[in-house]
This record gives sequence, C-alpha cells and structure tokens, in this order.
Amino acid sequence: MERLDKVNQAGLFLRIRCLEPPKYMERYFLLSAAPVLMGVKPSALICFRHCCKDAWRDQEKHVFERTGLCVKELYQNKKTFGLLVYDEALLNERLKIAEAKKLLCRYGYKGESNLSELLEHLKGRFDGAQFPHEIGVFLGYPPEDVDAFIRNRGKDYLCCRYWKVYHDEQNARKTFGFIDQARGCAIDLITRQTPVWEAAKILAGTQTG
Repeated sequence: MERLDKVNQAGLFLRIRCLEPPKYMERYFLLSAAPVLMGVKPSALICFRHCCKDAWRDQEKHVFERTGLCVKELYQNKKTFGLLVYDEALLNERLKIAEAKKLLCRYGYKGESNLSELLEHLKGRFDGAQFPHEIGVFLGYPPEDVDAFIRNRGKDYLCCRYWKVYHDEQNARKTFGFIDQARGCAIDLITRQTPVWEAAKILAGTQTG
C-alpha cells in the first residue's frame, strides 16, 4: 500500500471535516481508531468539534459492543472535546512496562493504581495550563521517547511522524508503516462506502504486518 505522508493525511482529515456532523464523526472516528482496532496502538486521542457532541452521544453507548474498544473523555474546551479510545488489555500491558511506570510516577500517577484510576489522573492533568505530554505513554509511544521529548522540550529528535523519535529510529519507522497501513485500510473502506461499524469490525479482524 502506498505510504500515507503527512500532507496527504492532513488533506483527508480536512475533507472529512467538511461533512455533516454525524458523517464527519463516524469517519473521523474510524480513521483515528483504525490503528487501535488493528492492534498497532493501544489507544488514540480523538478530538471532535462541539458540533458533533449530540451525534457522539447517540453512538457512544454502542462503541464497545461494536468495536470492543473503550472510551474515556479527557477534556472539553470552547471548541473541542477529547476522547481516549483504547484497547483495555493492550493499554494495560503497555502501562505495566517498567519504564512507563517510572515516567508516570514523576507526574503523580501511583504505581499500584488500576487502569481506571490512571485514566482519571490523566483526565485531571488536562485541567492544568499545559498539555500533559506523558499522554504519549498512554498512546503507545516508547517511554524512552516520551521522556526524551519532555527533557529536550521537543527538540533534537532523530525523526518525526506520529511522534518525535529519540531512540530506535528503525523500529519507530516500522511502526509508522503499520499505522499508515491501518489508516489506509480505513480509507479504502470509507471510499467503498462501507457502513462505519461494519468497517470497524473488518479492521478489528485484520492483522498488520
């Protein structure tokens, strides 16, 4: 599958944003959640415009039964609301990595907390003045890259696509390719006008790599 570069992806998301709220919400959800549905990432942060609030509320209660994914609302502001859509088992696994636990402890997360408690603390961190950069750990970024990003204030990285890479560039680029593959599959399903929840089930049954 042809590589989805940053410019092309931006164009795709921009076209989706021009749709009516229900269609925009469904397609944006599918594109954003595709790497999670296909097991490439443990979670995705999806930011919807407030005009989609009612459309989202109508669908929210069906997300788990239709996709197997869980949802946690992390923040609201004047223009958008942010949702963490996640695979519970995979996210639990990633957060148990020693490097991840060590980094999160620096920001007040308790090592003995369960996933629900960790996510609630993350939500509380959005109430502060700054974006909580440790969210990268929840999104499946390598903890060492998240730590380096914070320490280097986002500078001096090796490469950048879905996150800024400071270590193991080769493996990061491999993961970028898998994310591209997942989003490419979602785009193909959208192009074929596959109903969104049917498309989600197809993605969930598809393996990358």
